[in-house]
Amino acid sequence: MIYIRRLSKMKLINIKFICSVLFVFSFGLLQSQEIDPAYVDSLKSESRARFNVNNPKETFDLLATLEAYSIKNNYPKGLFMSYGDKGIFYLFMGSMDSARLNFEKALKIAEENNFEKSTAKVKSNLGVLEDQVGNINEAIKWYLASIKVSEQLNDSIQAGRTYGNLAQVYSRIGDIELKEFYIKKGIEILPENTRDKGILMVDLADLYRNKENYPGLLEAVKKAEAINTLVKSNKLSFLINRLFGQYYLKSEQYKTALDYFEKAHTQIEDQTYYYIIEMNHYLARCYLEEADIKNDE
Repeated sequence: MIYIRRLSKMKLINIKFICSVLFVFSFGLLQSQEIDPAYVDSLKSESRARFNVNNPKETFDLLATLEAYSIKNNYPKGLFMSYGDKGIFYLFMGSMDSARLNFEKALKIAEENNFEKSTAKVKSNLGVLEDQVGNINEAIKWYLASIKVSEQLNDSIQAGRTYGNLAQVYSRIGDIELKEFYIKKGIEILPENTRDKGILMVDLADLYRNKENYPGLLEAVKKAEAINTLVKSNKLSFLINRLFGQYYLKSEQYKTALDYFEKAHTQIEDQTYYYIIEMNHYLARCYLEEADIKNDE
C-alpha cells in the first residue's frame, strides 16, 4: 500500500486507484491455495502505472479484477490493497468521502487479519485525509493512533514519517512549540540514512529561520546536508541550498548567498511554482546587493 507523507508543498506523484466491489465475503475461512502472488502483484503494479487522474478507467478495471480475484479466493491481503489504494486515489482526486469510506474498509480488513504495519499506514492516511479537509482533531487522533501501532512494532520509519505529518498539523494551527516538539521526535526516531530524516531536519531549520534562530538554522541545515550525502535526494539538495542561501543573505554575505541560490535554481525543475518565484526573488536581491557594494567601492 502506498504511504502518503504529506500533500502540502510536495509535488503530487502519479499513483493509481481501484474499482469498488461490495464487501460481502467473510475472512474467517482459510485462504485458498490457488492464490498466485505474481498475478496479484502484476495487477497492483500495472494499475498504479496506468493511473491518470483525468482518465482512471484502466486503473479501475485492473483493480476491479484484483478485488474480484481476492474475494473469489478469500484473499484478505489483496482486498486490503484494493481498498487502501482506492482510498489514496480518491484522496488525490479530491473525493474525500469516497476516500474515507475506502480507508475505513481497508482498516477493518487490516485489523481483522492482524496486518499490523498496514494498520499503522491506513491510520496515518486517514490522518492525512482529515488534515486536508480541516478536521484537525480527527487528524491528530489518527496520527497518534498510527504512531502508537508503529512504535509497538518498532517501525521507526513509519512512526517518524507520521511525527512529521503531525508536526505539519500543528504548524497550520500556529502551535509552533508542538510543531517543533514533533519534528524533533521524528528526527530522534528516524534512521540516519533516510530521506525522511533529512526532510524533517530541513523543516527544523526552516522553523528556526522563522523564529530568527540563525545559529539553530545553520546547525540543522548542516545536519541535513550530511544526511543528503547518504540519500542523494535532488529535492532535499534544493531545500538545503535554499536554506544556506537564506542564512547567508541574512548575514549579508551576498556572494555566498548568491552561490547557494544559483545552485538551488539549477534544481528548480522538480519544485513548485512558489519556489520558482521565490528563487527568482532571492537571485534578484543578491544581484542588486552585489551591484550596490561594487558601486560603493
